Amino acid sequence: MSGKLSQDLTQEQGSPIAEQLPLVEELIPCPDLEQLLLEFAGEDSLLVLDSARQSSSQGRYSYLMCQPLTRTQIQTAELGTDPFQLMREVHARQRVESVPELPPFQGGFAGLLSYELGRCWEDFPRAPQDEFQLPDFAVGFYDWVIAWDHHQHRAWLIVQGFDESLNSQSYERAAQRCQSVKARIDTVLFDRSNRIEQLPPWNMEDSLPLEALSSACPLEEYPHIFSNFSKTEFQNRVADIIEYIYAGDIFQANFSHRLLSQTTTHPVELYLNLRSKNPAPFAGYFGWDDWAVLSASPERFLNVSDNEVETRPIKGTRRRKYVPEADLLTRDELRESEKDQAENVMIVDLLRNDLSRVCLPGSIRVPQLCSVETYETVQHLVSEV
Repeated sequence: MSGKLSQDLTQEQGSPIAEQLPLVEELIPCPDLEQLLLEFAGEDSLLVLDSARQSSSQGRYSYLMCQPLTRTQIQTAELGTDPFQLMREVHARQRVESVPELPPFQGGFAGLLSYELGRCWEDFPRAPQDEFQLPDFAVGFYDWVIAWDHHQHRAWLIVQGFDESLNSQSYERAAQRCQSVKARIDTVLFDRSNRIEQLPPWNMEDSLPLEALSSACPLEEYPHIFSNFSKTEFQNRVADIIEYIYAGDIFQANFSHRLLSQTTTHPVELYLNLRSKNPAPFAGYFGWDDWAVLSASPERFLNVSDNEVETRPIKGTRRRKYVPEADLLTRDELRESEKDQAENVMIVDLLRNDLSRVCLPGSIRVPQLCSVETYETVQHLVSEV
């Protein structure tokens, strides 16, 4: 069953839609995101932006899309490269109207922008090893998207109707794509078979062997999991960082280690397990060629809307306690921790400085400083700039 809506979204559900673009069809009943993810698991460039954990201020919308009309990839970012050239060209010749009452993303460019993409604008050294050879930029133009508004418990299929050159839109083209995608959605609504069992094993033939890694040290308690540091190497690196701080060379370092484990489990199934155990407001799945990125992030790096940019840094963490009283005590301890507050404020100052490079003078504000937010397994100090 479905209801079609006009662009003003005021007409009765189920009435004919006017021939306007984007083509919008409400999905009734509201489909389950996990089931649709399994249905489209084998499709090209599958992307899910997933508010797996919903809240009043964060995690309201989710999106699923695949089969992009175009794909743009930059393997290694270089100073002076413009990764957004195609986007600018399309926006210059096409003014796509959006429907204000719907979730804000209604089709268009989406994908992976790595931190290394910053080399397009800043000259900084590369990591000594790049064993996985993931691209710095992998973005597709998605003509259709399934969008959820979790506050309203509603979902829509939105289709723009572009041709493959991104030069023109067509209602007939949009209607054909809508019908094709809607048939897949209806299959999910009426077929209750176990779709996880239907996922194929992940092809390991092209996977990077452990011996090809620069370092792969098994963990003592979990020998099937490998770190890129031994325990001694990790401790020595921490000691080096402390010396750099004493010397005044740095005042903050983001030091982490990589954990690896081999598996033949399909990445979509891995993502669903991750989503179940650690639902996050900014979770996501992105499959591209022979690799996939799975995310369960509580943190949004940047949000740009109506000429305003927002960042929400997290610094300061405590593990959740199983006993409610102990959990509350941990929350109070985190809120009152001078060390964690100092670290959070330091990151806020760094981000205020970074944003001031692209924002109007005097426009930087900090409406939220060192607030405690609770997630599935941890509690964080979160600020907003």
